[in-house]
Amino acid sequence: MIIALEIILLTLILGSYVLEWDTGRESLKQVFARELRWGRTIRYNRGTQYYSMVFCYGSVYCILLLLISGLADWAVIA
Repeated sequence: MIIALEIILLTLILGSYVLEWDTGRESLKQVFARELRWGRTIRYNRGTQYYSMVFCYGSVYCILLLLISGLADWAVIA
């Protein structure tokens, strides 16, 4: 069963497959390997766009704030 929804000039087609995943049984090493593989795949597929993804995630800025503030209490809590 495929459901199509038309909005203005765009068409969204929903597939009939339901994907399930369970990462609860993975070890820390397996999670790290999967995330590393994902990162390499994204870097290969997106090319130079990959390096602009740093602006999408706040963790880079949080680490920078911690380093600049000298691990101040207010920076850790924020």
